Amino acid sequence: GTGEGNGNASIELVSDVGGICLTATGLVGVMTDGNSDAALQLHAAAGGIGLRSTANLANCIQIEADGGANETISIHSDQGTGVNAKGGSTDASINLISA
Repeated sequence: GTGEGNGNASIELVSDVGGICLTATGLVGVMTDGNSDAALQLHAAAGGIGLRSTANLANCIQIEADGGANETISIHSDQGTGVNAKGGSTDASINLISA
């Protein structure tokens, strides 16, 4: 579609009286090696995926697992080879920065 919303978005979800909650209960798997039956999936065929908060609050962006003793959180860069760490590091494809 043609971008009518915020920036170039062709679909925009807006709530000016509360939050926005996406709930999916049909699939119960996880994402592994690009194949997924995860209940919630964000996929960008071209371009990136951005998460941004303009709130001046502690924990304004939180990624949380709450499924039990075996839960993990995985951040995976499938093809990254850029050097993103300082010092004598080896190639890194994930960069964590706190300014």
